[in-house]
Amino acid sequence: SFPEQLLFNPSNNNIYVANVISNSISVIDSIANVVTNNIEVGTDPVALEFNPSNNQIYVANEGSGTVSVIDASNNNTLIKEIKVGDSPISLEFNPPNNYLYVANRDSGTVSVIDTGNNTVAHNVEVENEPTTLEFNPANNDIYVANRGSRTVSVIDGSNSTLLDTVIVGSEPVALLFNPSNTNVYVGNVVSNSVSIL
Repeated sequence: SFPEQLLFNPSNNNIYVANVISNSISVIDSIANVVTNNIEVGTDPVALEFNPSNNQIYVANEGSGTVSVIDASNNNTLIKEIKVGDSPISLEFNPPNNYLYVANRDSGTVSVIDTGNNTVAHNVEVENEPTTLEFNPANNDIYVANRGSRTVSVIDGSNSTLLDTVIVGSEPVALLFNPSNTNVYVGNVVSNSVSIL
């Protein structure tokens, strides 16, 4: 099944496991430590995100270009498949606006899903191979590491427009927000460096 991603849901104490090869999400009851459900999703599920405002789990399916939506309030039922860009591989939730951001690696875009109705509200063009996303609660911006272009794109969380494109090191693949100083750190895997924004 090739479990690649794990996610904990504090509302029901379930662990969600993204199984890339079997195209499924396993649900583990973390109290009893037993698998209670296996949910078929799209092709190659590679990323998971939890929305506490609606108690739903979002699954990025790299192979089918979709995001699956699982309702954790309704016996972990699959309720929707949302078409996004090519090869969605990363998800990030923005609590102030209840938007979910999807990095579509092969189309060079970020899809913005309104989780109130689970539809795509915006598609933002970024640069080559958007790989990782990070939310900065200090300014309500979304940071996008573009592995193929040595840049980080900055999306305004209030209106989903592209604010800036910052040159960083070679092949940025990791992002981390530091709440103590509100900086975003960028791990550049090929240049062996960390950029600070």
